[in-house]
Amino acid sequence: MNIKTILKKKSIRDFSALAGANIALKPIQFIKSFLVAKYLGPADYGLLSGVNLIRNLSKFGNLGFKQVATREILELKGAKSSESDIKFIKNSSYSYEIVLSVLLFLAGIGSAFFFTDNILIFSSVILASFGLLFQKLQAILNNEATINKRFVLISKITFAAGFFSAVLVAILVPFLRIYASLIIPTFASVFSIYIYSKKLDYKFHFIFDKIEFIRQLKIGFPISMGTVAYGSYIYMEKILVISLFGLISAGLFGFAQMIIAQMATLFLMAIRVRKVNIFENLGANNYNLVNKIVIRETFLLVGVSIISIIILWFLLDFFVPIFLPKYIDAIPIAKLMLFILPLKVLSSYVAIVLISKTVNKQSIIPFIQFGATILLVASVFLLQSMELLSLYSFVIVDVLGYAIYHIIIFYLYFKYFHSKYINTYYNH
Repeated sequence: MNIKTILKKKSIRDFSALAGANIALKPIQFIKSFLVAKYLGPADYGLLSGVNLIRNLSKFGNLGFKQVATREILELKGAKSSESDIKFIKNSSYSYEIVLSVLLFLAGIGSAFFFTDNILIFSSVILASFGLLFQKLQAILNNEATINKRFVLISKITFAAGFFSAVLVAILVPFLRIYASLIIPTFASVFSIYIYSKKLDYKFHFIFDKIEFIRQLKIGFPISMGTVAYGSYIYMEKILVISLFGLISAGLFGFAQMIIAQMATLFLMAIRVRKVNIFENLGANNYNLVNKIVIRETFLLVGVSIISIIILWFLLDFFVPIFLPKYIDAIPIAKLMLFILPLKVLSSYVAIVLISKTVNKQSIIPFIQFGATILLVASVFLLQSMELLSLYSFVIVDVLGYAIYHIIIFYLYFKYFHSKYINTYYNH
């Protein structure tokens, strides 16, 4: 058996472990999500959706330090670089990420004091800030496990923490209401951090080298700007819905987003595994293999996502009126938002190549995303001025914004990678 066959089998095993954990979690997570929506109702669910903007800073409050560690360490390994160089970059990246995590946590705590006249909002913001801190710390350890290809470990922790969180939230939400969805996930993050610290063979040393900080910031900030720009779109969605339509509509919109988020997590799981292979093969100049991975797996997942849309379209009509009658008005917008799923899949693989050290076009992506955000805002206010604005018309414009962004990213892959590194007539 040759090395390629072994690696291929390992990739399949890694993907199966991650996908298996998430597939196993989906039933209980769906039940949990529906119970949260049911017991909170659209108004409180809208409030939860707004407060979660703080916890979402664990992803969108990002300066790219983890991405620098992943990109450079994997490519350095592919190029057989020294272990001392790898450790220095890794420790530096994680040190800067910890500092950023603490600063965002303190900012979240400070923002809570703008809502002291409303104890529900005040306490929710405090709890969300703690959730933000521990999610970001967990993400550092998850990144370390990814770099070391500990995907089986990731899958076990994902399942254990996810199951623990989903079951307890489902049990406690009738009694604790919104607090159940804010407290339990934080405990799940603490649990994940503890397990990672026991299982990962990595000794962290805090480093704050000014020259390295500036170097990583120069690299990471353009990479992170893609995430920050995408965050601007996500945040603007929520802000526009809450400000223009109110908390009840925000709850209906949040319910539709929840369905998309649950499905996207499953469909994009393969990318967590393949990202490692893509970076390493780029570092080893295996460009044709990278192109084969990107094209074949992208269109495979797009096809499966389209089939999923058809199934979910009919399931919404059946289940929501029976189990969630308060969310019947969310069915039309949820159906429309299902089309976001294949769009997300379309650009996910190619985006990895665009931000790689080889192609290094990450600076372009934020401008496209910010452009989509501006287009969303402009379109919404244009509809409002024409007295055509409704939650349904907002969702149509929203889906078009996603389509424009993801299709452009897919085009950039062919412009900056395929045309330069792949023979035009390469036979896939």
